[in-house]
Amino acid sequence: MERDITFAVEDPPGDRWASVGVVIAALVTAESQRAPSPVRPNPPPPKPKPFPVAPPPPAEHPLRIDALAQLARVTKPSYPAELGGVLRVAFAPARSPFFLSVSGGYSARLAPQPDISIVSAAAGGGFRWGKPDARWGAELHIEGLAQWWTLSASEPGRSESKGVWRFGGATGVDGTWGFLPRLHAVVGASVQVLAPRVDVNVRAQSAEWVPPVGAALIAGFRFVP
Repeated sequence: MERDITFAVEDPPGDRWASVGVVIAALVTAESQRAPSPVRPNPPPPKPKPFPVAPPPPAEHPLRIDALAQLARVTKPSYPAELGGVLRVAFAPARSPFFLSVSGGYSARLAPQPDISIVSAAAGGGFRWGKPDARWGAELHIEGLAQWWTLSASEPGRSESKGVWRFGGATGVDGTWGFLPRLHAVVGASVQVLAPRVDVNVRAQSAEWVPPVGAALIAGFRFVP
């Protein structure tokens, strides 16, 4: 802020300095009463960029539960086949194509010539082509088998029954179709070898004998938790 002061020639020096003092005091007072200029706020700091978030890993689905119907031919072709069911549970650790499995089942002859019922248990493992939750897949499995056979034959006025353990192994191939994310259809076939050979005798005569080699077809559903 500036001010111009003009003095006359006849003004004494004392008056001149007094006038200058008054002007300076007025300027100081006016400057102190001026409103301070607004302070411009600093711009906010830029927001930090978020760290990239990795997508969650895919579900492992290590467990599979199969409920299967089984049609087997474990006796001579001249006799009726055996029909039953199998419950099988498989576990594949860390999304490995290899898996472990256990199963249990029951089957019986479709017609009594003579009667045969089979309680079975199996444990083994295999290899799967295709992820556990893939739409299509194929599996090769090998299992150890233990079976309890109950055989009975009868004629008018007489009947005989016999129970026997049989042990062996089985190998087979299954195909899977995932028509729903957690529900698959399963079909497959297997061949089994069991010992000992079983003979059914009625009145000291052989009514039937069971060969060591048999085959089975399975079909059913798989639940993938």
